[in-house]
Amino acid sequence: MFGERPLSIAPLPELWFGLGEARRLAEAVRLVGATRAFFITDAALVRTGIPDTLAGALRESGVEVGVFDRVVANPTTATLDDAADALRAFGPAAVVAVGGGSSMDVAKGAAIAGVNDGSGRDFDYRNDQPVAALAIIAVPTTSGTGSETNAFGVIEDLATREKFYVGHASALARVVILDPLLTVGLPARATASTGLDALAHAIESLAARHPNPFATGVALEVAREVSTWLPVAVEDGSNLEARSHLALASHLAGVAFASGTGLGLGHGIAHAVSAATGAVHGEVLAAVLPHLMRSNLDLRADVYARLGLALGANAAASSHEGADAAVSAVAALAARVGAPSTLTDQGVTPDLLDAIAHAALADEVTRNAPREPTLAEVRAVLDAAR
Repeated sequence: MFGERPLSIAPLPELWFGLGEARRLAEAVRLVGATRAFFITDAALVRTGIPDTLAGALRESGVEVGVFDRVVANPTTATLDDAADALRAFGPAAVVAVGGGSSMDVAKGAAIAGVNDGSGRDFDYRNDQPVAALAIIAVPTTSGTGSETNAFGVIEDLATREKFYVGHASALARVVILDPLLTVGLPARATASTGLDALAHAIESLAARHPNPFATGVALEVAREVSTWLPVAVEDGSNLEARSHLALASHLAGVAFASGTGLGLGHGIAHAVSAATGAVHGEVLAAVLPHLMRSNLDLRADVYARLGLALGANAAASSHEGADAAVSAVAALAARVGAPSTLTDQGVTPDLLDAIAHAALADEVTRNAPREPTLAEVRAVLDAAR
């Protein structure tokens, strides 16, 4: 019965959204009680000049700044350990995560590791940490992961070649600075893949085993925003209105799944594929989502029909027809923005399928799927997506 499962909307980071809000970074550092800042970012972003500009403004405000710029896509335990070592050497500071989901994920782990003993998997979110994480300020430069809305990060364990989750309640960002101007330089392919990731967050939150009306309302609006504005931003990366809509939609998608719905098998598969082949997270989701949605039609036809309307599909005579329209709309949007349509395009060969299926089934996000999938059902989705 509705109401039997408690709904708790946890405190969210303070959000500063708007064009030019990044200029308030020094104010955020002071707000969290720090006089020093340690940036965690990646080399590609450094080449855009964004971290240097932000760090320079902090230094002019009297804030001492350190930088770790070796975050990689699909970060590993080695990345986390290197960032933590650099932070320990720099000393106590506000941790400023600048970049996409990978930088956010590493920053969470480093903020914990920087003040606690251990390395790598010692910072699994299930492990207690005696010292609270250093304060985190999140400055996203992509519109997709929503990682800034929660206290957990995805890291690959190099020993097992599996993804796990670093995190702690204290690793939730204290302030999120969401400045669409910082996303303007994002290439079209990255704009497409991150936007499709945000859409996947909305869809998996809608279809989760334990949905709630708060997440449903937010996720449907995210779907409408992404379907409207993602093609615009891919076509014209300088369109500030599109960039602004996508930045906030990405954040709200994170808010939706952080409300207790979690994600689902799609993300379990995406984590497993990226660990196996290094494929782009959002592109894996684009290839998998239509097939995954179709496998859940018997359980989620009603909400998928509502999703179809949010995506601009015509109203249908029945919820099942509406759900079919939603599946087609997701696939059409992915094709329109140039996402690869198959897992084969992303390096998945037949010999990898069994290992990917087992890893996806073991991933903790998969427990939020509408029903607990069998290994055969996971393989069926993978086969369909190839």
